[in-house]
Amino acid sequence: MPRTVQPGIPANAHPATLHPRTTAVTTVPATGLTGPVGLIDEEAHARWDQIEAEVRAERGEAPRSPGPAPMGTDHAAVYHHPFAPPAGNRPAGMSYFGSYRPARGLAALTQLGLAATSLLSALLLWSLWIQRDVLARLDAGESTLGADIAASDESLGRWFVIRLLLLLATGVAFLAWFSRSYQNTNAVNPWDPTRRTPGWAVGAWFVPFLNWVRPVSMANEMWRKSESPHASAPTPATILWVWWPCWLIGGVGMQMPPDIGGALEAGVTVEAMKLLNAIWMFGLVTSLVGGLAALMMVGTLTERLDRRFVELRAWEEQR
Repeated sequence: MPRTVQPGIPANAHPATLHPRTTAVTTVPATGLTGPVGLIDEEAHARWDQIEAEVRAERGEAPRSPGPAPMGTDHAAVYHHPFAPPAGNRPAGMSYFGSYRPARGLAALTQLGLAATSLLSALLLWSLWIQRDVLARLDAGESTLGADIAASDESLGRWFVIRLLLLLATGVAFLAWFSRSYQNTNAVNPWDPTRRTPGWAVGAWFVPFLNWVRPVSMANEMWRKSESPHASAPTPATILWVWWPCWLIGGVGMQMPPDIGGALEAGVTVEAMKLLNAIWMFGLVTSLVGGLAALMMVGTLTERLDRRFVELRAWEEQR
């Protein structure tokens, strides 16, 4: 059951001065906005306590002492607190971070997949280097390369299939993490909602042409809105602008690698095959860099959102 209003709450109190375990109909002095504030039941509050404890444990931090702090009366200080919502921007009946769900499990699974994919990319790169050597010897006129050509083609095909299957599995984990993190961005910014609905966190990747710009735009929005208000200056989203171009260019590495045996039977020249080999190696290198950048981005964004949640949670308990 919801808790009742604590006695002594001023009739004109700003919503940000009310403790989250209370509810009241108030008027914001600056705007005249009226409505119920923070109707939060015991089960929801217990869930948030548990989530905060999990986040703090995963980050190696000591648990915070539970329980409400004395109610604040300095309304001017609340207006200038880094987590205080702008006057008039708090919807009626809104409660903070009710939809926050830790994404560290999904992040760890995604990072594991990205690390394994990067390792397979390195093995594919080595196989392509061997193929390049075979092509150079073929161009020099050697005629007894049948076994080497077969071994090169088999190695490339095997690593390509394994990497492709792993990429698909990692993609599923990544989309689950991306969607959860986008929802969490709303949860830690309830007075500044995201520009897109959470459904776009998955759907944007599958719309042709739009998927060239929308996902990175949403990732950038998560980065900006997960910034700690205690930071002296915004942290540059450099990792995003390394990851995204490499991801787009690295799409070349998703194609089937050049097959020497099949190309020779189709009448493709050795020079053309060497060019294909170079293009595929370039795509694979950028894909490898993009994968490592994505691994770092997943960890960093997850950490930023968790930190903002803990800071907001502490503020809610203290006001």
